[in-house]
Amino acid sequence: MSITRRTVLMLILAAVAAFTLVGCGGGESAYVGEWELDKEAFKTAVEESMTEEEKNDPMAGMAMGMVLSMNVVIDIKKDHTFSATMSMPMMGEDTSTGTWKLDKGGIVMTNADGQSPGMLMLKDGKLHAKSDSKDEPPFILQRKKKS
Repeated sequence: MSITRRTVLMLILAAVAAFTLVGCGGGESAYVGEWELDKEAFKTAVEESMTEEEKNDPMAGMAMGMVLSMNVVIDIKKDHTFSATMSMPMMGEDTSTGTWKLDKGGIVMTNADGQSPGMLMLKDGKLHAKSDSKDEPPFILQRKKKS
């Protein structure tokens, strides 16, 4: 299991652009608001996807620690724009912006550079990124808690 910064950024971008064929009604308002990485759900999904060999690899433990120290916030705005920010200690912060539209029961998001990195599905009140790769664990977002 190798979780690099690029993989994490691609997961975020997948989450960002990922709102494509989402199947849970509620219209646009169901998606509008701030979402954050559900670290416990993500950790569980990563652990379930690991082989026994990977679970025993000390590097996997370090990678898990890095993932759990990461903060991801996606702000989906009513005006059909979004911003997605990922930050990790010692690695800084990256923000991407773009637009989104409702399409086929979900949201298609397009980054400012014109790329649409993936799909998110609304399930049980959480946003789930869908990845075509079996090597990438599911990326799950929950409504951001008020601070």
